[in-house]
Amino acid sequence: MFRLYICLGLVALSFEFENLALNKPAYQQHPYSGPIPSHLTEASNAVDGLHQNLSVWGGQCVYSDDGQQTATLMINLTRIFSINSVVVSYMLGDSPWGPSNEFTSRFLGFSIYVSNTTEKLDGILFFKEHLYNTSTLTSPGWDIGMETHGQYVFYYNERLKGKTYPDDYSTYAYNDICELKVMGCSTPGLYGYNCSIPCPDLNCRNCHTYWGRCWDCKPGYQGYRCEQECDGGHFGERCQSKCGHCANIRQCDNEDGTCLNGCTAGYMGAYCKKECLRGTYGINCSGLCGHCSDLSECSHIDGSCLTGYDYGYHGRLCDKECPVGFFGQNCSSECNKTCKDCNNVDGLCDRGCHSGWKGDNCEEKCNTNMYGANCSLLCGNCRGKGQCHHVNGSCLEGCDPGFQGNKCSQECPAGFFGQNCSSECNKACKDCNNVDGLCDRGCHSGWKGDNCGEKCNTNKYGANCDLSCGNCREKGQCHHVNGSCLEGCDPGFQGDKCLQVCGFGYYGLQCLQECSTFCKRSRNCHHVTGFCNDGCKSGWQGNECFEVLSGNAYDTAWQSRFYGMTGALCVTFAIFITYVMFTRKAKNGCFKRNDGKKSTKQKESHYIETYENEAADHGYQEMGEFHSSPAIYYNAE
Repeated sequence: MFRLYICLGLVALSFEFENLALNKPAYQQHPYSGPIPSHLTEASNAVDGLHQNLSVWGGQCVYSDDGQQTATLMINLTRIFSINSVVVSYMLGDSPWGPSNEFTSRFLGFSIYVSNTTEKLDGILFFKEHLYNTSTLTSPGWDIGMETHGQYVFYYNERLKGKTYPDDYSTYAYNDICELKVMGCSTPGLYGYNCSIPCPDLNCRNCHTYWGRCWDCKPGYQGYRCEQECDGGHFGERCQSKCGHCANIRQCDNEDGTCLNGCTAGYMGAYCKKECLRGTYGINCSGLCGHCSDLSECSHIDGSCLTGYDYGYHGRLCDKECPVGFFGQNCSSECNKTCKDCNNVDGLCDRGCHSGWKGDNCEEKCNTNMYGANCSLLCGNCRGKGQCHHVNGSCLEGCDPGFQGNKCSQECPAGFFGQNCSSECNKACKDCNNVDGLCDRGCHSGWKGDNCGEKCNTNKYGANCDLSCGNCREKGQCHHVNGSCLEGCDPGFQGDKCLQVCGFGYYGLQCLQECSTFCKRSRNCHHVTGFCNDGCKSGWQGNECFEVLSGNAYDTAWQSRFYGMTGALCVTFAIFITYVMFTRKAKNGCFKRNDGKKSTKQKESHYIETYENEAADHGYQEMGEFHSSPAIYYNAE
């Protein structure tokens, strides 16, 4: 099966095969750390195709660090190739090759590994040198022929402590390689001269580089000539992989193992090797597990709960809630009767309680003056703030004063108050308080007090006793409702409420007295006193202008005689006139008293009047002056 040949010496390589390692990634275990520049010693120098200068400073060789027990150089071919041979060219240094060359002893005992991973021991030992010494190793070049395949090629040497090596071996392990070539065909499926002949078998991936016999079938095929597909249930490289849980095992792709018609219940993925995710089950993992006591114990195939139900559920798949009125493990516990419908898991009354009950389990009656659905209604005005019936809200011991009805939520009707609404409000109230009978909304006109039991007084009357009485006789109290003066008016005023001053020309009690005609303005007197407002006419004096004015003592004699005569005539005439006027006045006064009527002006006086006496100099000297301050009177009607 394998061809092994070893050619010593620097050989001219056959052009039949290609160098698969040329310029491929290369790595060494212990890079050189000494004074030589790193680019002259790095691993890539072993695959650059240059090996004419085999010295340390030539820059065409890899040179590892000193004092190491192992030395490894790894070449990554980047994919699996058919390998025909491995060619190694070693470093010479500045001396000819031979026993005296220091590099000869480093070369002894090396190994070549080929692997499909980065671990050399995962592959095969391609070659192990153990026959030569410094005297018999005559050339620094090796051509190792052996038919195999792989992606990673390793050059390895060791000088382990505690292990005995031949005397010619160096003390430490080194790479010291100027070129490492891996020869083979770069194109899969070809062999022979210049790798130009296709492998004879259709499903062959790699055949023997010399003879063309298939040694590596394409994935999914097997047999001496790769003519057989993998048996049912297997696929891939050498048919060594097992198909997943395909719905039809014969529908597993023989090359990559994908399930062509989906998966059996409980599995998913292209290869149907993954169980359904936690909480799902069935075909395409489309089923959702029920309420199992442990979701990880839900069968990924049929969804059955392997360790029992969760609280509040039952049925094979644990997907059915407890029937109404039951809850808990196996739905064996019964809900409280006061619940509308309890939680199927823990029995709490999540949907609320029947009217009159509260609490998580609806075990408490409504209290704190509440009743009804969710204890959300407020009790009425029960006697002594007592608790009403927890369901219907009725007051079991009657109502507080001021309220009535089964729930004590109705106030007493208008006009009544107190316990059982049996007390009647004061008639003077507009509407009394339903509890204590106080007149909170005020009294009818003319009344006052909390219960409106007091008439207006202190010269007040009307709504809320806010209006002031007029000028009633001797400041007496007016009528408490309408304000009329029951005993008449003070002098100078008239009208029901005594708010009107006497009419022009009249004054005094009941405005029956006439003002003097000798006032400067005839009959223009004060309505209370009768005094002339603006003085007297010429020749008259006194408050009411009824006194004749005396003569001037300082006149000359002839003037005195002249004026004396004239005065005598005037006095005589005045006495006559006065007599006539008093006579007429007496007649008129009696007539008016008998008639009892007042002048139109007296009745219709609705104005604010201001009067002031003025001192007038008419050539008469009076014993004293009459002074009157302005007086303002208001008509309040």
